[in-house]
Amino acid sequence: MEGSTATDTHYCRAALITEENGKTYITDNYIRYVDTLVKEEGTWKISIRDQYFVIVEKREMKA
Repeated sequence: MEGSTATDTHYCRAALITEENGKTYITDNYIRYVDTLVKEEGTWKISIRDQYFVIVEKREMKA
């Protein structure tokens, strides 16, 4: 990377477990982050973060 700004795209999977009406559910969230970075005093820092939920799937957990 050259200069003092850059763009970074990365992906994440986050699982959330909840209980509703005596049943346990898992929600899988597949997320894309697009960050705008700035270089300050030799260190890259996030100045803007856009977050997009690409896929959200909820299902009952079976034990």
